[in-house]
Amino acid sequence: MPPKITLRTIPDTDNLRLCPVTIDDEYRKEWNIYSDDFVCFVRNKQLLRSTLYRIGGIGFYGLGKTKYFTLLKYVEAYYSKDIFDLSGSNKPKYLADHWVILDSYGNEKVKSKSFETIWVIENSCIYSISEDYYNIETGKYYGKFSGRRLISSQYVFLKGWNSKNILRIDKLDGTTKIYP
Repeated sequence: MPPKITLRTIPDTDNLRLCPVTIDDEYRKEWNIYSDDFVCFVRNKQLLRSTLYRIGGIGFYGLGKTKYFTLLKYVEAYYSKDIFDLSGSNKPKYLADHWVILDSYGNEKVKSKSFETIWVIENSCIYSISEDYYNIETGKYYGKFSGRRLISSQYVFLKGWNSKNILRIDKLDGTTKIYP
């Protein structure tokens, strides 16, 4: 069941915005929530959906500043029996977090697995998880590149440590060209 959310501030614009929220005490207690810095999407001065997010990490470019950005998304989860037994707690419920890539309309495009961090290449349709590179829109896998990366205004150039080739990826549409 989604939490009861109250907007702390109501933006004076009809554009899509991230707004700080207050979560009702009953839900907080049930799901062991101690943080108080959650945000939700608001459009036309109304809550768009009750999905809880937090701004995390460094390099947050944010809504309206780039085509894609990342947030931590929180979903209801239960501790595994092993963790639950070790903790000695009687509260198996918690909010699990996952990094998500969103577009400028607030649509979730990519969701990471637990303990994975997503990096969006600035002003591009390209992201990486660990050393793997993908296209945000198509999901196309470009490959694993543990070597050097060079970014220009139009392209991302990737070269693996053991490769003589360089992969050029267009930041706008994700098209590629290989240079020997």
